[in-house]
Amino acid sequence: MIDLLRVGDNPPTLFYYWGGDCLIDLKILGQKCRSLRKSLNVRQYEVANETGYTVKSISAFENGRVNNAIILLWYINHGLEGGLINGKSETCFKR
Repeated sequence: MIDLLRVGDNPPTLFYYWGGDCLIDLKILGQKCRSLRKSLNVRQYEVANETGYTVKSISAFENGRVNNAIILLWYINHGLEGGLINGKSETCFKR
C-alpha cells in the first residue's frame, strides 16, 4: 500500500509510505525519476502524452511538489527499480 505522509510545517516535507519502515522523500524520488527520464532521452512532454497528464504535472512530480501514482508507474515501467522501491537505498528513511 502506498500512502502520502506530510511531516512538519511551512511547507511540510512530503513522503511516500511503502509499508513497513520505509518512507521516501518526494523530492528525492522526483530527482531519481528526472535522472531516469533524462538518461532515456525522453522529454517531459512525452511522459505527459503517455500518462495523460500535463507537462506542468510532470514537472511538479519531478520537483517533489505533488504525488501521483500514475506518473510514478510510468517511471517504474521505464526502469525505475532497485533500492528506491524495495527500501534499500538512501531514499528510504526509517519511520
